[in-house]
Amino acid sequence: MIRIVYLILALYILGSCGFRPLHQSNDFNYDILKSIKVNKIQSDKPYLLRIYLENELNPNNEPHKKDIAADVIITKSLENLVIQSDSTITRKNLVIIASLVLKDLETGEKIDKSLVKVVTSFDEVSSPFASFQKEEKAFDDGMKEIAKSLRDRIIILLNKHDYLK
Repeated sequence: MIRIVYLILALYILGSCGFRPLHQSNDFNYDILKSIKVNKIQSDKPYLLRIYLENELNPNNEPHKKDIAADVIITKSLENLVIQSDSTITRKNLVIIASLVLKDLETGEKIDKSLVKVVTSFDEVSSPFASFQKEEKAFDDGMKEIAKSLRDRIIILLNKHDYLK
């Protein structure tokens, strides 16, 4: 009996908090994602994120008038994760942070800004080339996750400012 009361209370609280599922209905106009122009990305490998992000925003590469600009700045850092007793590092975290700024191209005003953080891990091995390859693979995987997270964040920000309706 007490579980039912808690369940009803939890549903009541969740229903009144303003929570709306991101993909709850089909009344959103996702064509606005096609109108986002991805400006120059500040990163050491900007082409990776550009390809992944443009595929997330406009998967069929359909031509569309660009109304919104997305500025992205990528920063990355390495953190030692596992250090053996002889001070050798065997695992590292690659932390990638993307700073997103959305601007309206007609008015030039900033719509909103946001940060996205992704952490990927890789093994550090004795061969420098193999370690480099593992770090590059981790960076590539991180860029895919950043693109997906940026797409979701863009939808949330545009929904917040009533661009999707």
